[in-house]
Amino acid sequence: MDEYKRAIKFEKDVNNYETIVGELLDKLYIDGFDYSHLATSLISEDRKTVLDAIIECIDRLDNQQRRFVDMYFFTTSEALDCEKYTLLYEKYFLSIGNNEPKIEMRYVDDGGGAGGYSPSSAVYYANKYYLIFNTGTYPDLSKIGGDCANFVSQALYYGGMKMDNEWSIYKKNSTYLTPRSTTELDYSWILAQPSSPWISAKRFDVYWSNRSIGISTYSVSSYLSLSDKTPQDIGKGDVVQILKKSGFAYYGFHTMLITNEPIYSNYTYTAHSSSRKNYNLTNALNTYNNSNYKVRFFKMSY
Repeated sequence: MDEYKRAIKFEKDVNNYETIVGELLDKLYIDGFDYSHLATSLISEDRKTVLDAIIECIDRLDNQQRRFVDMYFFTTSEALDCEKYTLLYEKYFLSIGNNEPKIEMRYVDDGGGAGGYSPSSAVYYANKYYLIFNTGTYPDLSKIGGDCANFVSQALYYGGMKMDNEWSIYKKNSTYLTPRSTTELDYSWILAQPSSPWISAKRFDVYWSNRSIGISTYSVSSYLSLSDKTPQDIGKGDVVQILKKSGFAYYGFHTMLITNEPIYSNYTYTAHSSSRKNYNLTNALNTYNNSNYKVRFFKMSY
């Protein structure tokens, strides 16, 4: 899938997602508000109304529904830059799934999945598979929206990050190693529902923003203006994402693994969707140098 088609799909997916969040609230409330409209509004007060409604009905949502609105609350509260909603997010969403029984998961093991996180192991995996797909264990998602988050998740797992109820994948059969639809994906693979941070760049952003050691976020233009483009000791084995603005908020758009220590105050990365190995991050970001994009770094290890 080329960059233009991927961008169009991204915009459509975000708009559909925000509309469905509004429709969910419309079913729960009869209070005169049109939440389907408010949920996609570009007006801050409309978005606050939606967030307040989510909190009011939070006890009526099961964990799957909470996971569904989780991304909306996270991205919208971040765009509002309002401490009230940041604290509410931490209170009501970071504990999702804590009381659920752990899923029965036959963990894959390519050398990772045990002990602490090894950046060198994650980088080894990324550089080994940057041009090919490890379909013996994971799907090739290049035909249904892009493989970037799936690829980085594989590398993180190989490096030692543990699967859980949300960030996990399980192969059921080999019928659809390269699925061309979500139906084919679900036939051959088990992933967290309603959307999985293992394969979704948008969900990856929300999941790891709350589980990594720390994040640093910049507008692309402000990052490119830095003389030293190496924030907060980010290095090999950490993750970088491009965030794309869609309407009111920014969502995860492209996911990459940093694969070298900083060279001349710059990073290189390895990624799928556009297969790259040790590619210069600054050169890549020049393509996204406008107000529609941000760049976010995830520190994965000390």
